[in-house]
Amino acid sequence: MSSNTHGRGVVTLTANPSIDRTVVLDAPLARGEVQRAVTVIEQAAGKGMNVARVLATSGVDAIAVLPFTDDAYLARLAEQPANLTVAPVAGRRHRSRTNTAITEPSGTTTKVNEPGPTLSADDLDAAASALVEAADGAAWVALSGALPPGAPDDWYASLVASLAASGCKVAIDTSDADQIRPFWAAVLGYVEQEDYLVDPLHVTDAPDGEEVEAYLVGAYCIEDELILRRRIRFPYGVEPGDVIAIPNAAGYFMHILESASHQIPLAKNVVYPGALDDIDR
Repeated sequence: MSSNTHGRGVVTLTANPSIDRTVVLDAPLARGEVQRAVTVIEQAAGKGMNVARVLATSGVDAIAVLPFTDDAYLARLAEQPANLTVAPVAGRRHRSRTNTAITEPSGTTTKVNEPGPTLSADDLDAAASALVEAADGAAWVALSGALPPGAPDDWYASLVASLAASGCKVAIDTSDADQIRPFWAAVLGYVEQEDYLVDPLHVTDAPDGEEVEAYLVGAYCIEDELILRRRIRFPYGVEPGDVIAIPNAAGYFMHILESASHQIPLAKNVVYPGALDDIDR
């Protein structure tokens, strides 16, 4: 993989690829009737593919691993950013599911999602091997979307364990709690709680800065536990214009203790590394 912002790229796995079909109507959907579509749009999709496409468009080298080969799916990937590599597993052929969205003039949308092909144990092993190979030298691997039929609930957990030797960071992007619990239990020995907090993600265009450890200061979410009391390591330093993203913070907006932070003026976000410099002014 060629270099990106931090000298390494990002690999995504689209566990259950889909061809997303959007059907646009010029009248409300009439159940049981025949209607003509105004427009039909199709694109190759799935969470991992969508993430890889956005990263590549933003200048980050990305590899999108697909667990099987589908010519109809690949044909819809004809025009992609030059730094996006699509890597379907060779020798494993299946038909991708089709997810259909029917959109009415009011904006109301009805979605019908297919389950996707059932993958065998050999299919899953081949996909795991391809992912580990693609992850060699990568900075991040994103395991994205719902699992396909045939995959056990702990498949993502087993992939994380297989990726440990690569030294990359791993993100699991799925809304299915049954796929998350085995990860915490098998990989981290985690005892399930109501919510959890992971380290912030630091996005910078200056990867050669000096490492610092510092606290984030802000006036949002629950400052006591989310920001002020957490010392964060920034291996590339911090520069004006950098982005700090705090995953899983959305749940705190439903927390009764969080509402107090909205009653005070918003503070400027700064980093204090121990001595004043330009970023503190």
